[in-house]
Amino acid sequence: MMKKSIALICFALCTGAGSAAQAANNGDAACTQLSSDIAARSALFVKVADAAPDLTDIIPSAPAAVRQRVHDKTLALHNIANEIWSLRTRMAYLDCTQAGTFAY
Repeated sequence: MMKKSIALICFALCTGAGSAAQAANNGDAACTQLSSDIAARSALFVKVADAAPDLTDIIPSAPAAVRQRVHDKTLALHNIANEIWSLRTRMAYLDCTQAGTFAY
């Protein structure tokens, strides 16, 4: 169940990241940089989500060290998601052409 939730979050955040990484139609360097940053952070999100330990390993009987690693991973995913959202918000604020490729 947890893997599906993470996959859905990643899909929602990463949708459009590939096409948004292309050069801005209006030639705005800031928008292009934001697109590149979003694509990089989206790739990092996927990498962290795929790394061990699996989020399903957080069961009450798991050793404290395993639960802590799962907590750290969850916190990292939340932080990356917040960074992506901040970048997307900045892109929309700047009225970047690429902002239209994202579903808000």
